[in-house]
Amino acid sequence: MYGAILDVALREDRQMAFVAGPRQVGKTTTCRALADVYLDWDNEDHRALILAGPSAVATHAGLDRLAQQPVRIVFDELHKYRRWKQFLKVGQT
Repeated sequence: MYGAILDVALREDRQMAFVAGPRQVGKTTTCRALADVYLDWDNEDHRALILAGPSAVATHAGLDRLAQQPVRIVFDELHKYRRWKQFLKVGQT
């Protein structure tokens, strides 16, 4: 149910969405199902990519190529990154 609501919000509003809730309720599973690109701060390779900056993430996600649909990128556990707000808001690391 919540996955359908999130899918509509992402498709129609095309904005950033923050998903929060108690542990073990399916937040990651739902978001991964809707994602084209999944990056988890707890994964060392993904963390290195995020720390390389927004341009590196954009290239990894294929944003340097034309696509039929917008690319959905999920950042899991990004709140553990001290500068997560700057990374998302203004693309600075």
